[in-house]
Parts: sequence; structure tokens; C-alpha cells
Amino acid sequence: MKQPGGSAPYRPDIDGLRCIAILVVILFHIGLPSIGGGFVGVDVFFAISGYLIGSHVYRETRSGTFSLRRFYERRAKRILPAFFFVIFTLYVLGCLLLSSTELKRFAAQALAAIASCSNLYFWLREGYFAPKADTNLLLMTWSLGVEEQFYVFFPLLMMLLKRLSPRRLLACLGVLSFLSFLLSAVGVVHYPTATFYLLPTRAWEIGLGCILGIFEVEVPQSSLFRKQGYRTDLLAFGALVGLIGSCVLYSKATPFPGVAALLPVGAALALIRTRESRINSWILSAKPLVWIGLVSYSWYLWHWPLLSLARISTGGPLSIRTGCLLALGGLLLSVFSYFAIEKPFRRTKRTGPRFLAAYGFACLLFAVPATLLFASRGWPSRFPQVVSIEAAAAVGSLDPCLAGYGESHPITSPICMPPHMDKPVIALMGDSHASALAYELRSKSNASGWIFDDLTKSSCSQLGTVTRAMLSYPDHAGQCAAYNKAALDYVVNDSNIRTVILAGFWSAPFPLQKGYGYVHVGEATLANANQNWSNFESGLSGTVRRLRAHHKEVIIATDVPRFSVDPLIVTVGGAIPLRSHLQRILAVDAAQLGSESEQSAISPEDRHAIEIITKIAGSNGAHVLDLTHELCNGQSCRYTSNEASLYVDQQHLSSNGARMALQNAKLF
Repeated sequence: MKQPGGSAPYRPDIDGLRCIAILVVILFHIGLPSIGGGFVGVDVFFAISGYLIGSHVYRETRSGTFSLRRFYERRAKRILPAFFFVIFTLYVLGCLLLSSTELKRFAAQALAAIASCSNLYFWLREGYFAPKADTNLLLMTWSLGVEEQFYVFFPLLMMLLKRLSPRRLLACLGVLSFLSFLLSAVGVVHYPTATFYLLPTRAWEIGLGCILGIFEVEVPQSSLFRKQGYRTDLLAFGALVGLIGSCVLYSKATPFPGVAALLPVGAALALIRTRESRINSWILSAKPLVWIGLVSYSWYLWHWPLLSLARISTGGPLSIRTGCLLALGGLLLSVFSYFAIEKPFRRTKRTGPRFLAAYGFACLLFAVPATLLFASRGWPSRFPQVVSIEAAAAVGSLDPCLAGYGESHPITSPICMPPHMDKPVIALMGDSHASALAYELRSKSNASGWIFDDLTKSSCSQLGTVTRAMLSYPDHAGQCAAYNKAALDYVVNDSNIRTVILAGFWSAPFPLQKGYGYVHVGEATLANANQNWSNFESGLSGTVRRLRAHHKEVIIATDVPRFSVDPLIVTVGGAIPLRSHLQRILAVDAAQLGSESEQSAISPEDRHAIEIITKIAGSNGAHVLDLTHELCNGQSCRYTSNEASLYVDQQHLSSNGARMALQNAKLF
């Protein structure tokens, strides 16, 4: 047995592994199609962190030299200086580039990041893969929150268990990690967003790293692999293939972390373990990889805000070329940050309670601007015109009747299902695209003496016995089916409901994405593309026939145009001087702002859906409501009118947009 104590020698191969981790994360974030699972780089960082810090804490607790104060001093020196530099820069850029709504959101994120609870903030606000997630300037700090929360509890646990034998200690940590893994495997099915962000379902990834680190303190590497070099090489090669394979084969649709995270985490730990392999000594220890690994923390901090600010400025996705240039700019900033900020602070000899208190004071100091910006609602007096644009778009944008993920029944509050009082009722059924029409339909209904029922659920078009499967939300198909049954039963059994509008993002799973599709209730597998269209047609046709059999007037709305840019962000950007300049620099054609070609805005899949809708309506006595008619002229489709955005994002109408789309609709 190797006696605990002392510090481990520097391992360049671990910095090489960091290089691979940061590269796949960045390539994923810039949108390289072949790296659909590049987000697993964060899991590699978790495993590395657990290995290094776990072994260090174990050595010191075993030798009796561990100090919580010194531990947090080291963490502060490692994490905070570069982080403060990024936050300060973003305060300045945010005031110059962001609208009041965006700046207020950034201020909230900054406060959460400073408090090491970004993961909690983003769990409560939105998912990592949500449509507008790439405009959150500090989204990358969620992983720092997980790590810092882990290192609040881990040293205390090690102090509590320090009297246990190494075998029993490893057994305890193994049990805790296994329980965390089980929670992750179950949670990714039922609570995917919480499972992605929260410590209890991520702790096993860091915990396994800690277990390996502690094991290696007790069992020297050479005693296992000195005479088995080929096995070490084979294991290292397999681990590298597994790590790269997860980056290539995984995608946003992959339920994650859960069981899927075992591959990248296991691969990372295997590469850490096989330090004497040729993979480690020839590839991972190569100087270019080691050099990038050394600056990987700063690069991780810098790359995302630069990409996010560019996406905010353009209002749309960035080209791979632009993304690479921005990532390179982030690398240059990270090199400066590493040599000018990280290294000097790490090497400082200052220690003690006052030194740690100074870092605490710095946290409070950096929280002051965020607090002021949040309290002032994003400093709206900077850009008064932008305030008007955002206020107009916000009207009616949050439909209280839109049932979210995880809900299986319609929301029955009085605003969603008012008392009918023997008045004629018009009911809206569909997903969030339908919900975007609710505010204007409610207004039109009230003006015409009708009652309006709002029966909408996210990502759940009303297709009767056909539901929408989403691999990233495994429970969604069943919940959507239950919701649609309850909503449809309610509508057909209420004689006051005279007219039903069916609207939605009909072409959402087309072209067929991995893990998404229309399936019949109870089907376990996703259909191919042809069957997917057939399921859509049979589901919509069955719904219309059932409604018509109960003497309902049925109106099927086509979907609205969708744009390559976010109309609201582009409209806002045009009213902010510096941002409008960036729009032009980043290749947004000012002459095209406000509209997009009809060929681009209405996809071939949308046109095919319109053909199916028209056929179903004609054969069942229903009507078609063309929502594109007022927005498109045969050549282009517009997303602004009189300096107001007709959309709240790339695909959902604002109240102004719904008013325009419905202005000539005959509904009553």
C-alpha cells in the first residue's frame, strides 16, 4: 500500500484530455453537424475534476493536514479571478448591446453565477437545449454551479469518514455515486431538465472521478500495468474511441445524462487510469494539446458569451466560419486571461482568513452592478424605442392556458375555460403555435359575444389517437395523448361549443429527426418518414371526423411562416446603435431586415402539411384558415410592421402578428 500524503506529480496527459473536452464542447456550440454530442465534454471535465480534487482532499485528510479554509482558498484562486474578468467585460458589453429585457435577464444570471447556483437558475428558467438558450450569456456557468455545490459537501463528507479504512471509504462513496446514477437514470425519463442541471443527478460523474483518485492513492499505477502494456494501450484506445463516438453519435435528442453519460465519463476515467499508455504519452501529452488544456478553463468561460452576443446581434444562427472565428477570438482572450490573471492569482502566497474574506468581498462587489441592473429592470432609459418594441411584443405572449411539459390535463382556470352561460363558444386546440393565437382570438370572441376556450399544450398538436414522441422527453408521448383525449372529450360533449380551431406546428417532426415523430397511442417505436406523414394525416383526419360527427364547425389553421432569424431580436437590434453595426458586420443584410423569402420561410414540409390539411378539410366539410395569407405576398414573408415585431421568436406570433394574420378570418 502506498502511504497517503504529499501531492501527486503533474500529469500533462490530463491537460491533453482537457483539450479534447473543450474542443468538442466548442465545436458543438458553434454548430458543427458532426459533433452533435459535443456537450459530453462537460462530463469529461466533471470526471477530471473529481479525480484531481478527490485524490488531493483524500491525501490531506489521511495525513491530518486538510483545512477547509485552505481548500476554499485554492478553489477561489482557481475559479474566481478569470470569472470576475469575464463578468466585468460582460457588464460593459451588456450595457452597450442589450435591450432592457435582455440586460435584466443577464443581471439575474450574473447574480446566480456569483452565488454558484447557475444550474438552479437555468433549471427553473429553461432547458439547455431550449430554442433561445443560446442567447443566455452565462449559460456555460451551470456546470460551475454543479461543481462548486459538490465541493461544498465533499470535503465535509471526507472529514466525516476519514476514520474509515480505504476499502470502506471507497464502498461508501461507491454507494452514494450509484444512488446518484440511479436517480439520474430514472430522472432523465421523467424530469429531464432537472436531471440535466441538478447536483443530485450529476454528483456520480464527479464522484466516480473521486473514487478513482482515492483508489490510485492507495494502489499505485505501476503495480497493475507494468507488465501489461498492450492491455493498457488497448484500453486507452478503446476509451478514446468511446469518447469520440459519444461526441459523434449523441445529439440533442439523446436522453442525458442518465445511462448515456456512462460512456463519456467511463472513457474519461479509463484514459486517466491508463497514464502509461501510448495514447496518453504520445497523443494526450503532445505539447499543443497540453497547451490548450492549460487555458481550457478560461476558454470555456469566454467562448460562449462571444457566440451568444453574436447570435443576439444577428438574431439567428451563425455560420460555421463565423463561429470558428469567434471561438478563436475566445482562445486569444483565454490566453491573455491565463497568463495575466489566472497564473498570477494562483501563484500568490497570500493566505489566511483575510485573504478568503477578500474573495468574499469581491463576490459582493461584483454582485452590486447586477443587483442595480436587475432592480432597474435593465436600465430601460438607455434605448426608449427598444422598450416600446419589447412591450408591444410582450402583450399576450405568455398564455396562462398553455399546459407545459409534464401536464396531462387542460388548465381549467376561468380564463381558459370560462363559464359558458348558454353562449356560443369557440374553442382553440393545439400546441404553442396555436397558443400564440389565443390572445387575439379571445379579444375577437369577446367582441362578437362568444366565449373562448383555450385548450393548448406545448409540443402537442391535437391529433386524437396520434401523439408526438420526443426521445429527449420520454414521457411526453403519453402525456400528450392523455391531454388530447381529455380535451377532445370535453369539446365533443359540450353542446355550447359551436366552432373548433385546430392549429399547430404541424410539420414539427419533419424531416424526421432522430428521436422525434408522430406515433399512434401505445406504439413503442418511432415511425419512418412515410409512416410519420401517414400518422399525421390519420390523426388529424380522425380528429376532424369526430368533431364533425358532433356537429362542430371545424377550422384547420395552416402554420405560420418560420424564419432563419429571430424577428424580435433583429427588430430590437436595429434600434440599438452598436448592435445594428454588428448586424452588418456579421453579414445580416440590412435591406432584407423585416422580411424573408417565402421559399425560405415556408418549408417544403410545411407545404406538404398544407396539402394534407386541404385534403382533409375538403373531404370532411371543414374549413382551412390560411395564416400565411396576410403575412406573405407570394415572394416574401414579413415579420415586422411599422417597426413592431410580428413574432416573439423565430416561429411564434406576437399579438400584433396574430392580429394581422387573423384580420380577415371569418370565424363567427
